[in-house]
Amino acid sequence: MNPEIHPDNKGFSWSVPKGPYQYLSDEEVKQFDKKGYLTIENAFDSKFMQHIVSLIDPFETITPANTPFRNYNYRYKRKEGGKHE
Repeated sequence: MNPEIHPDNKGFSWSVPKGPYQYLSDEEVKQFDKKGYLTIENAFDSKFMQHIVSLIDPFETITPANTPFRNYNYRYKRKEGGKHE
């Protein structure tokens, strides 16, 4: 994949900072450098995540029917037979 470079991006070159690292292991840094993302298990406890969901849910339920997101709440629910809608 070769994404188009933004016109304002002049002279940037990615490099991995040298360790030692405060929060990540060498393996985690290597994975981030290679894949561009990092999964950190249990970064937030379930009480915090329930709170975040409770803040987001009201916005998902009030989406007007004439927007491109009108079916957002249902898009990933499975139909009978196991297929996505």
